[in-house]
Amino acid sequence: MAKDTSVSNLVTNGTQLAYPIDCAQGLDPQGVCDAWWWSEKYNSSFGLANRNTPNEAFGPMISKLFSLGFTTGKLLFDNAYACRHPIGTQVDVNVTAAGVNTPCWSMIDVYVWDMACHVNPAAAGDEQVNCEFEGFGREPNFWEPSGTARNVPNSYLGPAIAQNVIKISRA
Repeated sequence: MAKDTSVSNLVTNGTQLAYPIDCAQGLDPQGVCDAWWWSEKYNSSFGLANRNTPNEAFGPMISKLFSLGFTTGKLLFDNAYACRHPIGTQVDVNVTAAGVNTPCWSMIDVYVWDMACHVNPAAAGDEQVNCEFEGFGREPNFWEPSGTARNVPNSYLGPAIAQNVIKISRA
């Protein structure tokens, strides 16, 4: 999730991006552009990533799932964000003869990239800043050494996308 960030606006408002994003035409009818779904509720862009295949582009699949009615962005992403929990902890699910009762229908883990985070907290003398990944801490050693190339997941939309200190590219 890219907190308080519209990927469509990033592409069209003149922001210099570290790699190209295909959102010049705006959101499709399902609210998807490139790898992200736009949440009006959270004013944020959500994407999917797979640690085993970080270069996989899920945007077309997300759009297809939504257009075929298998799920919606609200059910998949908004509910996951509303029900986010520390990784490894369990969420209450009650199964009875009457059916399944849970407050959380989407149990995917949500990592939050905060675009308001300093581009390089250590360089700013603020080594304690812990906001790149809200609730999970900064990615260790991502910013050091500067000038080095980094691969990021296809759906990465964090502070490094709008900087030119470190060359980043979609994995």
